Amino acid sequence: MPQFATRTLVIALIALALTACGKPSPEKLLSEGRAALQSGDTNGAVIQLKSFVQTTPNSAEGRLFLGRALLASQDPAGAVIELERAKELGASESDVMVPLARALAASGRAKDVVDRLGNVSLPDPKLQAELRVEVANALLQQGQFERAQSEVAAALQADATNPAARLMSARFTASRGDVDAASRQTETLLVDNPKNAGALNLKAELLQVGRKDVAAAVPVFQAALAADPKYVAAHLALLNISVNGNDTAGYQKQVQAMQ
Repeated sequence: MPQFATRTLVIALIALALTACGKPSPEKLLSEGRAALQSGDTNGAVIQLKSFVQTTPNSAEGRLFLGRALLASQDPAGAVIELERAKELGASESDVMVPLARALAASGRAKDVVDRLGNVSLPDPKLQAELRVEVANALLQQGQFERAQSEVAAALQADATNPAARLMSARFTASRGDVDAASRQTETLLVDNPKNAGALNLKAELLQVGRKDVAAAVPVFQAALAADPKYVAAHLALLNISVNGNDTAGYQKQVQAMQ
């Protein structure tokens, strides 16, 4: 082989080796993607996990975590695709069904949640309760109030500590006009979950509407926002209170807080 050709081949091999050394292994991509998702860096997780899936397209684990990352990054439609693919590749129902239900619901596919997941039973009681809550929410979106109550009851039977099921149960009680019982349920929930924004918001609603005590409700709505600054219902309630009270300064302050 001519000397020039030999030198060119050597340079090409060295460049190829350096390129290979610069690329993270699939295992590292998956590990870093999972770590990013766990730490709340959803964008970083999506980038790493998409790179992993490109190198290892038939990994059920990779598809599963990419689906979860996409759901957390507000891409529910993409999450549905990846979670369904994970299931096809062998991921367990226990790993897939709850995030899939949430992704379907967030994609505006409440009917699919009920039709496809309504009869699924998961062996883990906590996961079963979470799935029943998602089905209950989907039923409520379709106006099926009684079936939703049955799903919440099933959730609480599976896991009596589930905060979302307990909150929904308290709301059902309030909807029947039993303010005292709903208040007791809400207070009990808050003992176990003092920073649950939904429970704080319901407590405030019960004070505002059930007890007609707006002054007492305001700080509780504010506490809900302290627990979750993006809790829209509490923002809207405070805006409405400001409007009804002709409180222009309070209204403007609340609008700024929402931005």
